[in-house]
Amino acid sequence: MSLEMREWSRGSDTAGRDDNWPFIGSGIKTSAGTRMQGDSRQILAEKVQRFCALRQDGFDGIIHDAPFNLLIDMFLSECKGRRVSVGDACLASRAPQTTALRAIQMLVDDGTIERVGDASDNRRKLLLLTAKGREQIVRFIDRFAALGGF
Repeated sequence: MSLEMREWSRGSDTAGRDDNWPFIGSGIKTSAGTRMQGDSRQILAEKVQRFCALRQDGFDGIIHDAPFNLLIDMFLSECKGRRVSVGDACLASRAPQTTALRAIQMLVDDGTIERVGDASDNRRKLLLLTAKGREQIVRFIDRFAALGGF
């Protein structure tokens, strides 16, 4: 196992970082020595999302990771300027609705996402990534890219 991989698996913030870490816009040096910015993060996040769907489908749905699926989908929706309702998030989680709702509540309690009212429809709630949630997802994508990504 490489030093970068050991640091990443231990949760070290030094794996693949540049001198401006943890500033999200700074990018990181990937294994190819290039810096990764927003569009590259979105492309890699889309690949991660497809991988998670393939993994879940390949094991007949016995592998669920509702919170992670929610965060990846919320990150991609934010990149595309789309709003995420609670119902949309439940579908994105690829889990039963009760499991998805528990995952949402866990992420709200953790401060990773927040639930807000929809100004255009008082019956609906929207979910937003908090700064903490955005930083966590970006850090994951950057670390994954530093390890070679897909």
